[in-house]
Amino acid sequence: MLLALDFTKPEQGKSALNYAFDYFGRLDIAFNNSEYSLIGTIEESGPDDVRTLYETNVFGLLTVIKAALPLLRKQGYEHVLGTSSNL
Repeated sequence: MLLALDFTKPEQGKSALNYAFDYFGRLDIAFNNSEYSLIGTIEESGPDDVRTLYETNVFGLLTVIKAALPLLRKQGYEHVLGTSSNL
């Protein structure tokens, strides 16, 4: 199953994880591979660029964890894995 969503929007993340849990009856792992790379110097990076970086790489990760943990704890085991493809 493939679900399209934007994890910078917490309700989309929660909805997707709940859908997957209902569909499969469990979650084996919450795997986060969200990544936003900002390439350039500080002088070239505007506030919107930095906000997008944090919304994706920090708050997006927290969205996944916060949505997954109640479901994982409910079933009695928890595995959360995060990775990045940052070059």
